[in-house]
Amino acid sequence: MKKIILFLLLSVSLNIYSQDKSFDFGIRTGGGLSFLVGNKSEISYGLTNGISFAYNSPKTFFLQADLLIERKTARHFVTFTNDIGNSIGVREVIGGGDIIQLYIMPGYKTKGKTKLLLSGGIFGGIFFNSHETIFPSEHYPEKEVYNDPIKGVVFDFGISASIGVQHPITEKLIFTIENRFNVSIENFMRGVHFDFANNNLMLGLAYRFSKNN
Repeated sequence: MKKIILFLLLSVSLNIYSQDKSFDFGIRTGGGLSFLVGNKSEISYGLTNGISFAYNSPKTFFLQADLLIERKTARHFVTFTNDIGNSIGVREVIGGGDIIQLYIMPGYKTKGKTKLLLSGGIFGGIFFNSHETIFPSEHYPEKEVYNDPIKGVVFDFGISASIGVQHPITEKLIFTIENRFNVSIENFMRGVHFDFANNNLMLGLAYRFSKNN
């Protein structure tokens, strides 16, 4: 029985590798909007840059892995209290940081020269270069700026969904425009919890190894 299973797995593997698949490797850049989940915050702007790798099956399946540097920020208002808990004013706070994110995104693409791409998956990353600015108010006349207020490592994890369009410029050079929505499920940092959601519109340019599929 074990020999039969091994033979079937080997046959499937050889069949997959004998088919006309391709691999894409390229760069991505774009901008995005971000805000805090479960917290009253206004939308802020950020940038996204990185590299992308994709495996294209001979039919309609693809598997994409992106390594991106994203800037996530959020603008919200915090109520400050005195020592006995009474409110003494509301202050505007803008905070966030840069994050290195790894995305794993399986997806579906339509056939034809210009393809519609639909994908969903997970991401994980690490915050760095955090910052926070607290603006003046009636009771706090001075603006406060903090660099690296987190003072620790923040691991970010979440889910992502994407829709895009892909078109070949040449047989080997592929252009992609993609809109991706991400929601952090959990950030881990010494018991501190804050989650971002962000929407990125990205442009991509990739080189295709092997033939178009």
